[in-house]
Amino acid sequence: MTRLTLATLASIALFGIACAESTTGLPSPRMNPTGSAAHDEGLPPPPPLTGSGDGTLDVFGSDLVANASVSTSALPNCTSGGSVAFTYSFDYLLNKTDNSSFAHLDIDNQSQNVTIHQTVSNIDAHGLIKGSNFTFFITDAISGTLSLGGFNLLVEGTVTFADGSKCHATASLSGSLVGEIGD
Repeated sequence: MTRLTLATLASIALFGIACAESTTGLPSPRMNPTGSAAHDEGLPPPPPLTGSGDGTLDVFGSDLVANASVSTSALPNCTSGGSVAFTYSFDYLLNKTDNSSFAHLDIDNQSQNVTIHQTVSNIDAHGLIKGSNFTFFITDAISGTLSLGGFNLLVEGTVTFADGSKCHATASLSGSLVGEIGD
């Protein structure tokens, strides 16, 4: 029991010495030698833009799917599509270096969401949107843009119809981002 007590006291002492090195609890600059100036100064990221918007999803048939991308899906290409207009609340964030932006859409009355992430060289999207007789599961973005005012994407994914049948399709996904800077 004495060994356990000595080991516990030694652990507490080492923890106390480690904590005494930095009174703020933040890592010292030497722990982040390649960090950015903003990171070293402890500046927080900018606040997100929050608000609501209106969007549309237009799912295309198989002839456009073949031209838009090479399908790796085991599903057949869709021969028909569908369209749906929807509203959502969103959070949008652009990092301080203007090389990465992110939008998270919470689709109203659907309990579904869509995420869009854009960097200097890439854009991707994922999520689920329900139409009147279909559901579109977004697996990736083929091309498009995301900005402070909105988004306009060509996406691909899986369509599931009301009868349970599934097919692979592309779709146009666009919408507005109208809001205000959050706290």
